[in-house]
Amino acid sequence: MKRSLSISSMFVIMVTAASFGLYVAYQHGLTVFAIYAALTFLVLLTPIFLTDLLVTWSELFMIVIGTFVFTVGVSYISVFERLVLILSLPVTLAAANQFEDLIWERSRAIRDQSSKAAKFYEFQLSKAKKYPDMGVQTLLVSWAHAEQFKQTQPKEYYAAIRRINRTLMRAKGEGNHLFYLRNGLFLIMKSDTSEHWRADLETVFSRELKKLRFHHEHSQHEIQFQYGYQFVNHENDDRYPSYEDILKRLERLLETDIIVEY
Repeated sequence: MKRSLSISSMFVIMVTAASFGLYVAYQHGLTVFAIYAALTFLVLLTPIFLTDLLVTWSELFMIVIGTFVFTVGVSYISVFERLVLILSLPVTLAAANQFEDLIWERSRAIRDQSSKAAKFYEFQLSKAKKYPDMGVQTLLVSWAHAEQFKQTQPKEYYAAIRRINRTLMRAKGEGNHLFYLRNGLFLIMKSDTSEHWRADLETVFSRELKKLRFHHEHSQHEIQFQYGYQFVNHENDDRYPSYEDILKRLERLLETDIIVEY
């Protein structure tokens, strides 16, 4: 539902920004309108052919060039209309890029399972509070630098997410619950008190994940992972009373793991 709202919101922003710019351009003649319409069309196509990083640079470039053209080269357009014409294209481009990313994520990636993870954690935590011999094992697996890979090759990024998910699903063993969160984050949880749960799981995951590669056009790269672990029971449940709290804790532990590794 949230993803559908985000897609709808980006579409509305994209259409609104483009319409404002085209309307103002139309007020100054068909020639100006035709030129601005052609630029708008190119802007809408840009996210298809450029990476997120190049799109960001394009937005900055359009603002700089637009500001120069409409402040130095044009004097008969009001200040408000100049601002609309300057900002309409980069806003349209930003919204179009987000719209395309959301479409890709919806069609190619695994669905965000954060809500299911939250329900599972809070249910298991409620049991751990009642029974001293119960607890919740949590392990966060993070694809390091996933966002950079997404910006350079989004199609392969989503394909890699699916490969990672399949690998973790096969390797996690019985009784462990796997949830995909976002941006290369995978959460594994189990109602368990074993002291060897973390070590055993990380050993299996590390062995299997080392086999994965990120496929660039002319090369392959190893995919690096970091782990964050936390055990929760009746002794420390007050520190992690909600899913948001345990997730923040695990993400902080990831930062520590990255510092140690590099």
